[in-house]
Amino acid sequence: MPARSSVAKTFTVGAALSRTFSSWGGTLPTLLLLAVVVNLPLIAWQWFTRNDEVKPGWRAESLVEYLQGFVLSGMCIHAVFKRLVREPVRFTEAFSGGMRRIVPLVMNGLIIVAAIAVPTVLIVLAAAKASDYFAILMIPLAIFAYVVLTMMIASPGAIVVEGIGVFAAMKRSAALTSGSRWSIFWGHALLGIISALLVAVGGFASGAFDSKTSPAGFLVLSAFGLLSTTLTATYSTVVYHDLRATKEGVDVRELMRVFA
Repeated sequence: MPARSSVAKTFTVGAALSRTFSSWGGTLPTLLLLAVVVNLPLIAWQWFTRNDEVKPGWRAESLVEYLQGFVLSGMCIHAVFKRLVREPVRFTEAFSGGMRRIVPLVMNGLIIVAAIAVPTVLIVLAAAKASDYFAILMIPLAIFAYVVLTMMIASPGAIVVEGIGVFAAMKRSAALTSGSRWSIFWGHALLGIISALLVAVGGFASGAFDSKTSPAGFLVLSAFGLLSTTLTATYSTVVYHDLRATKEGVDVRELMRVFA
């Protein structure tokens, strides 16, 4: 008999969050090393330009930082999923596994962002002509964003683990999350608060060193930002893994075939 997954038969936010923190803690050294390697060029650039005058408007640096987030998420998914299926977590495997899926991961992220950004722009334009109704106009946007984010949370996991394309992964995620989206949403909301607190604590801690001029302060601020990023990626991986285990009855031995 193949070994069964230890995941419960029903997806619950409490169990998912518990597994998120245990998996995050268990893989944190590898996740942080991956984060540092991926973000080192950008961190170095930010450090050497820290005293430059900040000009308003679009910056190429922002786009690079955004794209690096997708790359790092793929590597984190690989590492965390390895732990969830009880296989050794290796830096080189996680790095190469994420790199192989860069293009579909970036495309997936950009499509999701565009799906939310387009109605956002339309609502902002409408609000400019009817500012008294701005709050009311934001309600359908919030609902739409919730639907998109919760439906697509498992798509990066499907891209990395199953090696499928962008639209197939989106369809897969929509099917997996069906019936569990409120639970997924509340878990994501809680982690969003925790991530914001991590960034805030990092900002406060770096202030003690003067983050604009002190290497120690800058490193502290960067470290807390990376903690937030890896925690979010871990949650999406756990959601993907647990939904497969609960909805499809996939056992551990079958899940372990993925990176073979």
